[in-house]
This record gives sequence, C-alpha cells and structure tokens, in this order.
Amino acid sequence: MTTYDDDDLKRIFRAGLTHHAADAPVQLTQRLPRTATKAGRSAADLANDAAEAAAGGWGGPGGTGVELPTRRTRSTRSPWRWAVPAAVAAAVIAIPVAAQWRGPAAPADPTAALGGSASATGAASATGADGATRPNGIPADWRPESYGGVQIWVPAEWGWGGTPTTPEWNGGGRMDCSGLRAFTVPGSSTDEFVPDNTPYVGRPVMMTDACGDGGPDSHPVVDAAWLGAPVDVGTQTYGDGVVRETRAVGEVTVTVFGKDTDLRHRILESAREVAIDANGCAADPPSGQSPSATTITSAESLSVCVYDLANTARNSPSLLFSTTPSAQEATDYRKATAAAASGKTARTVISAYGHTASVRIGLHGQDAAGTQTTRWDLMQGAQLIVPVAGTEPGGFVPLSVTKALMAPWAKDQGGIRAYVIGPGPDVAEVAPYFRGILG
Repeated sequence: MTTYDDDDLKRIFRAGLTHHAADAPVQLTQRLPRTATKAGRSAADLANDAAEAAAGGWGGPGGTGVELPTRRTRSTRSPWRWAVPAAVAAAVIAIPVAAQWRGPAAPADPTAALGGSASATGAASATGADGATRPNGIPADWRPESYGGVQIWVPAEWGWGGTPTTPEWNGGGRMDCSGLRAFTVPGSSTDEFVPDNTPYVGRPVMMTDACGDGGPDSHPVVDAAWLGAPVDVGTQTYGDGVVRETRAVGEVTVTVFGKDTDLRHRILESAREVAIDANGCAADPPSGQSPSATTITSAESLSVCVYDLANTARNSPSLLFSTTPSAQEATDYRKATAAAASGKTARTVISAYGHTASVRIGLHGQDAAGTQTTRWDLMQGAQLIVPVAGTEPGGFVPLSVTKALMAPWAKDQGGIRAYVIGPGPDVAEVAPYFRGILG
C-alpha cells in the first residue's frame, strides 16, 4: 500500500475541492452550472439558460434550482497508482463513486428507441430494434443489462461488480478498483460476501478502495461482461486460458471474458444501441414531466433507472443501471407513495446538493379514466420526490425515505446494492438495501 505524506494529502484535497467548487450554487435554489464558468459556455447554451429561467424551468420560478451537468474536459495530469490509506483521503477520493446525488430532474416518458448490433469488427449498425425486443438466440431466462445507451443480455444468475475506470481526478489515467469479481447477486442485498466463482456484469464503478492500475494481464478468472470499461477493441488470450473479446458499440465498449467461445459470442452478439432499454429506462437523463402523468390509480410495473451524471467513461451524463421489480412490488410502491403523500402540500422548489447520480422511478399504470400513463419519481438523498397530480411541472411533494417507500424497488435488488449509495445512517432501516460510501 502506498504511503502518503502531508504534501500528497494536501494535493489530493486541493484537486478534489477544485474539481467540485464550481458546482456549488450561491443559493440553494440557484441552478448548478453546466460548466465551471460561463466563459466555457456557448452563446446558444446561455440563451437556453435564459429561456428556461423565463419559462419556470430549472433556474426560474417553479423550477427545482438544479441542473444536470454536461460534458467536461479531462485534465492532462499524470496518472498515479494508489490504494486509499485512510478515511481522510477517501473523503475526497470517494466522490466519483457509483450513485450519489446531483439534483432532481423528473424524466419525461420516453417514446423512441434506436437499435444496433455489434459486428465482428466492433462496429454497430442501426437496425431500429426496440430495447425490449429479445435478440434471436437469447434464452428466455436471460436478463437485460444496459449502460450508456448500450444493452446486452446475460444469464439470469450473474451478479454485479465493477470494472477499471479513468477518473478525471486521476488525470484520466486507468485505475482498477473493481476487485475483478462479483460483489452482489440477484435476489439478495448481501454485499461483497459472494462466492468467488460467481460470473458478473461490471460497470465503471469503484467497488473497493484497494486500487491499482489494472495492468494488461489483469483480468477476471470467471465469466464476466464489462460495460464501458477502458479496454481496447480486440481479442486477448491469457495464460490461464481465459479469452477477452472487446467490441465498440456506439460510444460504449462491451468486453466479455471467459473460456466458453459460444457464451462469449452470444453475449457480444446481443449488444445493441438503444434509446430506451428493456426495463423502460432512457439512455440519457430526460428532463420535463407531464402533469397529466401523475394520477395513476392502478399500477402495472416499475422502471428503476440509475443515472450517472458525471460519467467518466462516456464523459457525459448517462444511464448506469436499470431494473424492473415485479408487478406486486409496483402495486406496493403505488400504495406506499399515495399514503405518504396524502395531505402533503406541493412545493415548487426542491433544493439539492449532491454528487454524481440520481435514481428515477417510473410507475407505469392507468389513471382514473383507464388511460395508460407513467409517473416519474426521484430519489434524492433521504427524500423521495413525487410529482403532484394537476400541477404544472415543478410541483412536487418531498417524502422522507422509509422502508415502505424503498423496499418495493430496492430490497434484495443486487444491482441497487452494487451501484446506489443510500440515504445515509439517518435511515438505518433501509441501509441494507444500498451500498455505503467507501473509505
């Protein structure tokens, strides 16, 4: 483990503070900047800001005062190897980890999807296929996994874990904090203590604070599929017989490890570019909320969409993970939110501080007239923010997080436990459903 002196720790803290200082609004209801300074913005962006504010959007009356960040420019600092030596360093280093919170943006109900299939050369061709369409040859019990607009299908028993990353605060240098193994499994909120031979799907998320640079021969020894990992397109055979195959599908790399050629190819050939995945989640964080989409009286399904708003693999906000709980859990969620919101007064400004991700929960069902509709809620820290029926966009009821509100979509969801940081120690009853902050 690397030992740090005082100068090293000062440098780490300065880098972390510098990286996030521009994100702090002067007022709690003031929007967050798209870039560090207005000098880095285009005239069109500034005009859009003014228009949104005048219309009551993010910066104006009725807005939530928070905005999604857009593409950032990576620094050119030299990469450095590390292992977190103390909680004091982890407090800064842990900021880019998985799911912490940067602001409420209630997503609109998405309607379009783009498709594509990976070729042997790594290119993706648009086919117009819907994300909900199971590709030919994919077994009925396989599940979809999507990341950043790309979806694959894997065996249902596979767990979840991380991949190497290229964080901005490390100068864009490659780091591996994944442990090269599964950390969670389906149907369980147990973290870390899973069998070593568990196959898994990995995303560019820091799963452990014991990190290295992930050298060229570093690889999982079990079957694994990595989404968005910084891996070169091509094929590599390791000394233990494991083969890595990587293809580029749109902006995302899809990498599959294993000794079974048929399994690798079946997963790789399932890769598609999708605007809406099989779980009903949009590839990019949508904005806007139809006020008519908040009067659901009969629930049918849930879409749980985890958005990484500081994605360093794609260098833009995008979908990190999604899942679909059961129909019964959708009904339980509708009843719980209705009971919790009863008698509450709607607010038009939701103040938010946070870090890098948000969870949107789409409740699909019918309104009182029998019309199909979707209501999109937002989990932000220790609050669940629910749009209020009959109000203009910006009318919300903030509900305190409880077990009744969280359990229908988070309990025993291994992917949620792997990638979503919970509301903190103040809500101990739901803590087992989520991951903690490293350090």
